[in-house]
Amino acid sequence: MGNEGILLERLSQWTISGIGLHPGGSNYVFVVRLIDPEATQELQSSRVEMKGHQIFAIYKPQSGERPLRDFARGTLHLREKAAYLVSRELGWPRIPPTVIRAGPHGEGSVQLFIDAEKSQANSENYFSLREKRLEDFADIAMFDILVHNADRKAVHASSHLMAACGLLIMD
Repeated sequence: MGNEGILLERLSQWTISGIGLHPGGSNYVFVVRLIDPEATQELQSSRVEMKGHQIFAIYKPQSGERPLRDFARGTLHLREKAAYLVSRELGWPRIPPTVIRAGPHGEGSVQLFIDAEKSQANSENYFSLREKRLEDFADIAMFDILVHNADRKAVHASSHLMAACGLLIMD
């Protein structure tokens, strides 16, 4: 199993042990900590860094979706995973691994959290990258048309991250 397969398995099966509401979204978005269920109880309850035994993810529960006129009710979490699958098949743009699973607020999408602090993004956003990454943004716009993503905005500074492996996109 490759790295992506391992990540998908962890996103699907690891225990959600911490949750915090991410501010600023129109829907409920949570940052969650996923812990290896095979890690010892002592390790899980300690404040010691659990390197290799935890990952962070973005959890968007169906129950926290705000109804929209132009989308079927309760489908945002499914569209998050569908966008990931389409991007993986096409090879563009890069969307972090995403699964559907049960969480503290019911079924939802769980997507690998990409830490902007550790990426090359820092203060980069559409406006600062526009000239040098115009072709990439054209690809992202075409992808959004393909998957009917109507909520990407240029002001979402965190929607586009420069990682070591290239431009990543998120909502």
